[in-house]
Amino acid sequence: TLPRQLEPERLIDEAVTYALSGQQVDLTGHLLDLEAEPRLSLETTVYRRHGTVCRVARENSSACLYFNGKVVRAPAYAEAAMRYTVAAANFKPTDLPDCLDDPGKVSLVRALIREGLLTMGCALV
Repeated sequence: TLPRQLEPERLIDEAVTYALSGQQVDLTGHLLDLEAEPRLSLETTVYRRHGTVCRVARENSSACLYFNGKVVRAPAYAEAAMRYTVAAANFKPTDLPDCLDDPGKVSLVRALIREGLLTMGCALV
């Protein structure tokens, strides 16, 4: 319906999502990260790639992390951990909020390394 299409909050969310989809991506060192990713542990420091703009939103029963034209979805209970990854310049998986258990923390960080949001610092970023 037209009133639903004109809801300001929804229009802003759509505009932000569209803007994030057009971001230029610097994946310097990404292949090195992919090679090193199996060695990731709870104590490995990871870094959010410089200049990457992100947004976390809850959609139905999922937490969604938008960046570089990508969407990473996780169960809604992981939202706090996703927000932490967006707010921190660097962290260790063990630092993530306890909404995830230790294997869940490592799994989320591994996914974000594979998708290019995080780097293990294999190359200076």
